[in-house]
Formats: sequence, structure tokens, C-alpha cells
Amino acid sequence: MLNIAKAFKDTKSVKGPFHGACYDKVLEKYEGKEFNLLEIGIFRGDSLVAWHKCFPGAKIFGIDRAVGVGKGFPDISFATVMLGDQSYPPFMTKVAKDIGVIDVVIDDGGHFSDDQQVSFNCLWPVVRKGGVYIIEDLWAAEKNTVNGFECTLNFLEKLDIRKDFYEGFFEFKHDICVLYKD
Repeated sequence: MLNIAKAFKDTKSVKGPFHGACYDKVLEKYEGKEFNLLEIGIFRGDSLVAWHKCFPGAKIFGIDRAVGVGKGFPDISFATVMLGDQSYPPFMTKVAKDIGVIDVVIDDGGHFSDDQQVSFNCLWPVVRKGGVYIIEDLWAAEKNTVNGFECTLNFLEKLDIRKDFYEGFFEFKHDICVLYKD
């Protein structure tokens, strides 16, 4: 049985206790399967280690503006890491092209509306039918509207796409949004 919270507890990531139940439910269909997983916002790489532990058959990709490597950082040599700005459409378009079809996208990146919406607009077209696109920490984007982008929560509510919202940090009712590519 999938236990993502435990996998995250074994790393230095703080994601597990808050997001584990959501991820167990949404990602259980990928257990034991080969698929492409992209996480935006990998910081040290601890979450990549947890995803690899939970889904050893997954091809794992990560994006961040900068990633630490060396002493004190986890070994993430199993993953393909791309450095760039998720709010920069040419970079995200290249990511989509380089990966091809993506089964699972997890956006835990910049937490600003422009970051989240540019990434979604560039990556959603390459999410496989039956795949999921997950945006974390919507509580942060609620106050971080920049460059003319509306609050991401408002943006998501307008989309004609099947979605679920989950609580996360601070018991914010709509902290995590899971969008399903039907």
C-alpha cells in the first residue's frame, strides 16, 4: 500500500504530513507502474528521493531555479533535473518538448500566480489522458498576484476541467488542486 507521507518523513522534506493523504489517494493508480513524473520546485531534491522511493518505475524529472548538490544533499542522480524559471514561457515550452508526454505534474515551485499559470498553460497540453496536474500551496498564490495574472485559485475555478481541492498547510481549504486530464 502506498504511504507517501512515510516516504517523505524519511527525507528532509516537510511535504509528507500535510500532503501525504492527498497524494496516496490521487497517485495510487501509478504504484508499480512506469510513468513520467515532473516536479516543479525541487529545492534540495528531497522530494525527488521520496517520489523515487514510492515509484521506482517512474522516470522522474525536476525543475528549479537552482539546486544544491554535494555534501549534505541527497543523491538525485536517478532524476533528470532542469534549471530555469517556471514563469518564463520559452523555458517551460522547452521542458514540455524535451519530456514529451507527462503523466503526473506536481507544481510546488514559485507559489506566485504567474509561476503557476505559465507552467500550467505550457504543460497541460502534454499531460497524458488519464494523467494529473497538481498545484500545491494555493494559499501563497492567493496573495501573490503579479505581472497581471489573477489569483491562481480564481484561474483554476474558471477552467472546465475536472478537479478536486484538498487542505494542506494552515488548514487552508483549497491548498492543493488536482486537475484530471479526462
